[in-house]
Amino acid sequence: MGCQDGEFPRMSVQRKPNGQGKHLDKVVDLLAACVVYPINDALVLSLLERVASPKPASLALTTKEKRQVNNRIKKLRQKLAAPPEFIIYLKKEGPPKFDTFGETALHEIVSAFDRSRHAVCRAHVCSLATVTYAQCPQVLRRVPPDRIREDIVNLIEERFWEHAEIAYIRLAAFWDRVSQLLNFIFFNIRQSERDGFPAVADRIRLNYVPMFPELSMVLST
Repeated sequence: MGCQDGEFPRMSVQRKPNGQGKHLDKVVDLLAACVVYPINDALVLSLLERVASPKPASLALTTKEKRQVNNRIKKLRQKLAAPPEFIIYLKKEGPPKFDTFGETALHEIVSAFDRSRHAVCRAHVCSLATVTYAQCPQVLRRVPPDRIREDIVNLIEERFWEHAEIAYIRLAAFWDRVSQLLNFIFFNIRQSERDGFPAVADRIRLNYVPMFPELSMVLST
């Protein structure tokens, strides 16, 4: 299985001359399609990154920005009393225990951002596919017959709404992770199941902005 830049991979499976029947062939085709499916998904998202304008939201675009983000995360880890990268301890005493709540919440924020970003990009891909196929079905190498054209449009639209719903849920989960970390940093609250980001931001404005006016600019962005 190989692919050139911008081309989607195709998998060819060699079958024995004395195959075990049509069912086995279908199973092999299914397994091959399952392998190709996530690869195609990654390639499509990569092409979207190159062509889309404006670009999808990103924590860092250049190597310099990535280095800056990593340095800021490292400093924040230290302020959250995260475990050091290297620990020296006596064997008879055992490793020391650390409070990893803040560090875990920080990692969850970064992971939630990536998952939300991918979900939003997939929704954009399905939206582009819906409009493109409805207006110009000739974009496909093999144009399906007109009798199933409407069914294909409906199928793509259904996938769009599915990915849009997933993106909405993941974006809400991302901001919940942010509010969880802010609750811990400002109020030492670890359980924030009922406090969404707006509620936490309002609490920070009420309790901290009078003493630190610069926080109002951060919360308004």
